[in-house]
Amino acid sequence: MQSNTPGSKSNVGNDSWLVSAILWFDRKPRTAEGSPLLKRPVLPVCDPRSNARNVCRYLAYGSNLCASTFQDNRGIQPISAVNVIVPELRLAWDVPGIPYVEPCYANAKRRPGHVQSSTSRPLTGDRDPEALVGVVYEISADDFAHILRTEGQGYMDTEVECFRLQVNTNGVTACPREPPFKAHAVLARDTTSKRRQDMQPSSRYLGLLVTGAREHNLPKEHVASLQSVATYKTSTVGQCIGKSLFAFFWFIPVLVGVALERQMADENGKIPGWVNSMVDKCYLAMWWTHDYLFGPLFGDGARSVH
Repeated sequence: MQSNTPGSKSNVGNDSWLVSAILWFDRKPRTAEGSPLLKRPVLPVCDPRSNARNVCRYLAYGSNLCASTFQDNRGIQPISAVNVIVPELRLAWDVPGIPYVEPCYANAKRRPGHVQSSTSRPLTGDRDPEALVGVVYEISADDFAHILRTEGQGYMDTEVECFRLQVNTNGVTACPREPPFKAHAVLARDTTSKRRQDMQPSSRYLGLLVTGAREHNLPKEHVASLQSVATYKTSTVGQCIGKSLFAFFWFIPVLVGVALERQMADENGKIPGWVNSMVDKCYLAMWWTHDYLFGPLFGDGARSVH
């Protein structure tokens, strides 16, 4: 979802008041001492060989790449960061969001036949163009629990093997000859509501990924690939009307679901199963009303109409 949370408040348009309301729940409280949160520190490079205690390695591939989302909005204070490639995963746009507003979010999906092991030969030279590119942050256990809490329904924490990326003497980004290291990745669960393949992200949400990729100097090929993704736009009068009515109709149910997830999560960020089930059913119902009511009446809320 990387995240079913929309992203940075600074990039939310005036008509996306539903998104703004959801983002409020992602804010991390200030420390007990009241000290201000650090914002956009210059991060040292993560050493994959280190094994610091009480520190989690978290793989970001969606809107959490962007400092305005990860550090400013969510209040996460990264210790270090390193660019990586994950051959066993690929980027997908199949996590349903809110029709007309944020149709979908980024997800990392496993690639059959690409499961790595600690004895795998390190990648060198040309990179697999389909392999997931991202950033591994070192963060505190408390910050990682906050991430799990704010990712919301339908996500699971799993460990994946990452290969470090670096720029060689020729200015080419490649993987050095060294073994992979483990990092936590938050992936969408494979439920019925997660099987849509016909959605487009909003330009606002995609912009967070592009900005984050540039901030971390990820490979130019990856940035170009993100920029080539078609985005959703309301291009007809019907879609504009449908967008306003849909957001008004679903404002309270979505907000209640988000609030429940944030409040019911335990100290480790785990959300009770009954809450996950309830919110998942809410999203299923929301997309049902789009597919059979709003869509036919006002126009597609998942893909642009050309």
